[in-house]
Amino acid sequence: MLVDLVKKAALAATISIGFGSAAFAQSGDPIVFGGVLPLTGWGADAGEYNRRGYELWEKQVNAAGGLLDRPVEVKIYDDASDPTTTARLYERLITEDEVDVLLAPWSDDMTMPATTVAEKYGKPMVTGGATLDAIWARGYQHVNGLLPSSYDYVGVPMRFIAEMDGIKTVAILNNELTYTTGFGDAAAKNAEELGLEVVMHETYGADTTDFTALLTKARSANP
Repeated sequence: MLVDLVKKAALAATISIGFGSAAFAQSGDPIVFGGVLPLTGWGADAGEYNRRGYELWEKQVNAAGGLLDRPVEVKIYDDASDPTTTARLYERLITEDEVDVLLAPWSDDMTMPATTVAEKYGKPMVTGGATLDAIWARGYQHVNGLLPSSYDYVGVPMRFIAEMDGIKTVAILNNELTYTTGFGDAAAKNAEELGLEVVMHETYGADTTDFTALLTKARSANP
């Protein structure tokens, strides 16, 4: 039932973009889209961009007549950049708020638990900021994504590097967050497949501001 609603909503959105406000006359209860974003904490900058995007979409769709002859409403909670809070708030959106469609969070750190909740309740979720290979390795049936995986995402620049004359070894430094660790691991995997030797692969704390020791170590490794 919900899958059919999402398909119809997507079709209606396409039609409304093409034909403007004359396509629909809003009536009835709104179709509620619920999501959780990091509006505070370390992910606040990106979370705010996502919030603006969701709210702009709400405004434009309603100005064009809504979806399925109904207005749309976006409901967003702040997870404070904490994945445990992300999961709890998605449970709330589903079981208490009874939203019709789930909007994805931002970053792999929050998307990992969010997709687990979506799959648990059979609610479709299309992720717009998730790349971590582990998200897709679980074989979930209700989760899709718009970005390439970490492996493919990093693979493009890694292949470019591998084609440069004289490049034989690489050093990889990545933040300890889930999504940046995913990029670091993906870079190491790509390097191995491309015949590049990884002479250093270090993870640093999320609050690191002084990189002197790491860069000194990388210089000694002579990548």
